[in-house]
Amino acid sequence: MRMLGDRVEVVLDEVEDVQGGIVIPDIAQPAAEWGRVSEVGPKAGDTVPGDRVYVQRNVGTRLTRNGVSIVIVREGQILARDGEL
Repeated sequence: MRMLGDRVEVVLDEVEDVQGGIVIPDIAQPAAEWGRVSEVGPKAGDTVPGDRVYVQRNVGTRLTRNGVSIVIVREGQILARDGEL
């Protein structure tokens, strides 16, 4: 898939829904999550594939490809990059 404009495709890190035998509901999950940039659009600034980024859970377009959770966001919706927190 090719990103357009300033869009960034982020492959989200795996999150465990069960801890100690207790299912953690979505409401109790963190408001943001980590992922790795896999694709960037031509107008993306300094974000490059391979960057580890922190994105809000409620932004962008979410999809699943081959069992992997992906979110497509605008570059400006990335909260931080690893090493910048």
